[in-house]
Amino acid sequence: MLFTTAIDAINNLVAAQAAHRLKAELNRYLAPATLILDEIGYLPLDKIGADLLFQIISQRYERGAIILTTNKAFKQWPSIFNNAAGITSAILDRLLHQAETVVIHGKSYRMKAQIEPPNLTSHSCSSLLSGRRFLGSVGRSALSLRFDRGFQIGALP
Repeated sequence: MLFTTAIDAINNLVAAQAAHRLKAELNRYLAPATLILDEIGYLPLDKIGADLLFQIISQRYERGAIILTTNKAFKQWPSIFNNAAGITSAILDRLLHQAETVVIHGKSYRMKAQIEPPNLTSHSCSSLLSGRRFLGSVGRSALSLRFDRGFQIGALP
């Protein structure tokens, strides 16, 4: 399993491409059974970044699980890829085929200390999320996501 932000992965691939070792660096993102790309869409991507992200996604397609996090609805994804409809469509086509989308609504976990009423304890706040399970199949892998006092990911039998 490999966890990284999307922008870190892209920056690493851009640097590797400049150093003529793109294939070796790309294998870093293709080898793990599960790749978790965090923060898709927090920063817009130029054409090179979008093309490199597409290489990761297309080469992992139906070969390995991908978990993505984003704060953007799919209809907003063209803005991530500089309004390039072709690359956006190709990426979404591969990501959404045989995938389960989990949409989580609610207050920001990172901001809970600033927005909680002062009489709530951390135990009672964490119990607000306790016990919610989401099942998603990505390619041939099944994952169980459990939200309670932390974020846990585990393979289902």
